[in-house]
Amino acid sequence: MKLLKNLLSSKKAAIASPGPQVVAQSFNLLVDAYKDNHKITEEESTKREAIWANRDVEISRISAQKEILQSYLNQTFSERRAMIDGFFGSLERGIENGNDMLVLKSMESIIAIAKESPLKSGMEMIRDINDSSVKRLDF
Repeated sequence: MKLLKNLLSSKKAAIASPGPQVVAQSFNLLVDAYKDNHKITEEESTKREAIWANRDVEISRISAQKEILQSYLNQTFSERRAMIDGFFGSLERGIENGNDMLVLKSMESIIAIAKESPLKSGMEMIRDINDSSVKRLDF
């Protein structure tokens, strides 16, 4: 038992009193860890700011595309409505006058307009918006 007490007290003495070199190394490790933490914190903060700035640019770009596409679709559907109304007017006149050619041409035109998809041309519009070589959009 006495041997165990002596062994424990000698271990405590070795642990309790590190030399000045160990203290200096420990202090340098703490300073280096603090500097690394500060550097990494600054780098990550800069990265977050760049991500936020990019987010704002992308939101603005998408919003502008939405406005252009909405305007395009409103105009396209308005034109289609006017054309279809006109062709239905021609169809009615053809029926009233017994003009088979006018009825046929009116029906063909109505069907042709119905087959066209303004959404397909809207997708083409978006592609053109994202294409940097396209300098002007017409609709």
